[in-house]
Amino acid sequence: MAMMWREGTHFRRWLPIAAALLLACSANAEEALPVESGGTITATERWELRGFAVGQAAGNHTRAEGQMMMPDVLTLSDGSMRMYYGQRSPLPTGENILVAASTDGGQTWAPRGVALAGASTDNERTRIIGGPSVIVLPDGRYRMFSRCSVWVGNGRPDYHIRSAISDDGWTFTDEGIRIDNKTWDPASPWLTVGHGRFYALADGSWAAILSVESVKAQPSDLALFTSLDSLHWTYVRTLYKGFHDPVVVYTDDGYLMVASYLTERAARMHSADGLSWPAEITALELFEMGSSTPLANERETGDFGVMRGADGELRILSNFPHNRSIAVFERAP
Repeated sequence: MAMMWREGTHFRRWLPIAAALLLACSANAEEALPVESGGTITATERWELRGFAVGQAAGNHTRAEGQMMMPDVLTLSDGSMRMYYGQRSPLPTGENILVAASTDGGQTWAPRGVALAGASTDNERTRIIGGPSVIVLPDGRYRMFSRCSVWVGNGRPDYHIRSAISDDGWTFTDEGIRIDNKTWDPASPWLTVGHGRFYALADGSWAAILSVESVKAQPSDLALFTSLDSLHWTYVRTLYKGFHDPVVVYTDDGYLMVASYLTERAARMHSADGLSWPAEITALELFEMGSSTPLANERETGDFGVMRGADGELRILSNFPHNRSIAVFERAP
């Protein structure tokens, strides 16, 4: 499948779907049942480790700086790239969202420091911070969404979604809560609202696909939210049961999503409008170069990002906990 990036405000020149058609798609989406049992696998793809973007293995962070994870890549109108990613480290460094820049199509990355700092005391709701997703607003500013929690030690994080704003995309200022959980808002249906992606729709409105938990001790699901202003979000429906940690990117014929199903596999799905998503999935297996045994999903890889390289080909970015880095995978021939 040939795919093309559409970042920033360029989506307005892409997919000239009328607003009425989008409303019709939304109505159909609301009536659809969530996909269960991991979906219907129609193909399997092999992806191979080709290198590292940031972290100890990439040589642009030290082991002492902690684990680099949960990448989100933004391609700007001039072709340059920014990667937003989480830093997990003991205090006093703590958890932060970092930013790195690339001017060669993602072949090399130069860390540019902290984009958004987590709190330094355990009872603050941004003590655990990560899973960044950054959009470019029509006025040129940047809005970052992240999943955050108080510190829970070895317990279950109490995730909710916040936003932060920036004029330049390098440093962000917290704006507050966007989607809360039941612990802090009894009216919320969600025990936790976690890692996901925010993206623009063809009519200029916004959508988000987030990992949500509505039942205690059950796997998370992927839920679709929409917004007219990127500040106020409305739940639309649950898309997939048992999936989590999605990334969504624009393609020349719609939207591509990569997510994890339980601990079994990574998968990708395609949507024409970003609202209606199918039961059919492509299973993804990630390997080290030349290996015949795939890496274990979520233990050796996970929390995916997607970018298009200088050669025009898609890359999958992934946590690589073994060396506290973010790995880059290419689709095998």
